[in-house]
Amino acid sequence: MECINYTPQQCAKVIGISERTLWTLTKAGKIPHKQIGNRTYYPIDAIKAWNELEAIQWRMNNGHSK
Repeated sequence: MECINYTPQQCAKVIGISERTLWTLTKAGKIPHKQIGNRTYYPIDAIKAWNELEAIQWRMNNGHSK
């Protein structure tokens, strides 16, 4: 079966941040996630889209085109 969610550890590694930073973003509602019981998961497709949007915003804010 294909995995559709990252664990917190996987997500932090994929986007290149610490788990502590990931939890900060999660608690602030700034990163896509879902709660199932007492566990938090990060939908792979939503994280990829979020990461790309963050990269685009960074380029725009730092005077880079595209």
